[in-house]
Amino acid sequence: MRLPTTASALLAFFCLVAVAQAAVVHDFSVELRDEKPYGAATLHLTEKTYDTTGAVPPATLSGTAWLPKGISIRPRFLRKPYVCNLRKLNETKNPSVCRRARIGTGRALIDIRPLLAEPFPVNLQIFLAKATAKGAVASYAVFGVPDQRAPLVRNSPGLRDARALVIGTIFDDPTPDGLYGYRIEDPFTQIGLKFSVAEAEATLPGLTITKRVRTCAQPPGRRSGSRCRRTESKVKRIFWVTAPHCPASRKLSWKADLRLEGGISLSTVRETPCPRFAL
Repeated sequence: MRLPTTASALLAFFCLVAVAQAAVVHDFSVELRDEKPYGAATLHLTEKTYDTTGAVPPATLSGTAWLPKGISIRPRFLRKPYVCNLRKLNETKNPSVCRRARIGTGRALIDIRPLLAEPFPVNLQIFLAKATAKGAVASYAVFGVPDQRAPLVRNSPGLRDARALVIGTIFDDPTPDGLYGYRIEDPFTQIGLKFSVAEAEATLPGLTITKRVRTCAQPPGRRSGSRCRRTESKVKRIFWVTAPHCPASRKLSWKADLRLEGGISLSTVRETPCPRFAL
């Protein structure tokens, strides 16, 4: 009788160890690409959420991202034609109606197991929009379409024809430590379905206004009156956000907080070098 009892005790112990070692991990990376002298840069983001045992991670209830202090949306980009008409986009389910407000594209791997046997890929388009919440500076819309190249999507009519539109909000909420300015609230709970983002990648070149400005190349002479004798045309570019403040460390801090089912809270911080053209 002792051997089975001992074996049961060992089995129970190993099960407890496995449970104790299981952990949900949230990892993300930030990279600034294609930096321009006038302040533009493309923001490239990657994200992964997984359970170390391979089990289905708990559903995400909310997500918050914190941007480096100094990044702010220029007011002129919060007017037409640079903001998406969310009502029209929701009615038509056609992202081309907001093409001039598109700030980026991406791809995500959505995990809704056990409803579906495996995660499925979704192609994303991201648009700037006017504030939809009290106290917000602006909003952003994420329009998702399941990737029909994936067999699971192609063979599931309900999934293949699905279109999802969720709205996130952007607040100007500087932290006391001076590291962060904008707080971005992700729209995880709007779909009405419990899920987790197994992987995500987004590239955000943002918006740029390009216009020609005529300047005086040769000032008027003493006898030619007040009119310019010769003008020249120059191209002026205005990026949609202001440049972040570069601290003495020459490192920018980015932070992401997740709240998952089961009372799990995760907080991750990443640092990137300041933009090459930052002061």
